[in-house]
Amino acid sequence: SGTVPRGLSSFSYSVTASNSTGSVTGGPFSVRVSEPPPVTLRFSGSLHYDNRGPVTSGFLVVSPRSGPIELVVGRLGIAGRDGGTARIEIFALERRDHSGPRAPWPAGPGSGTLVGTIRVVDRGAGLHASARLVKLARTAGGGVAGLALGSFRGAPFRLRFTL
Repeated sequence: SGTVPRGLSSFSYSVTASNSTGSVTGGPFSVRVSEPPPVTLRFSGSLHYDNRGPVTSGFLVVSPRSGPIELVVGRLGIAGRDGGTARIEIFALERRDHSGPRAPWPAGPGSGTLVGTIRVVDRGAGLHASARLVKLARTAGGGVAGLALGSFRGAPFRLRFTL
């Protein structure tokens, strides 16, 4: 396991296992590496900030890997709009509806209720914003896209994002 160096598009490897009776080699195995889609951040309303770029650090977990999203957690870094680094943190949970008097949480609309937040900090651009997630969808690249709503100095803003 590990991180593939930036710019590498493929590599091959072999594996050798050995013990006192001999050794065996498997491979070569070829691996193609693809770049993840860039992060996009677009604020509108009381905050105006746009940024787009490749992930430079961090992680994003979308679970399960296919089907309806149940959990998203991540902490990502991209180049800051005006230099430095922009940090994005997201936590989202899809609470499945349950019925009956002993339900662990109240039932929500549709198949579940989305709860979560996204936080974006870009010190170079003077941005420190948190917002409540209202829409979240899986992207073809294995990430997520969504809409979050927040308030800055009492005025509302929208954040449309792709991670």
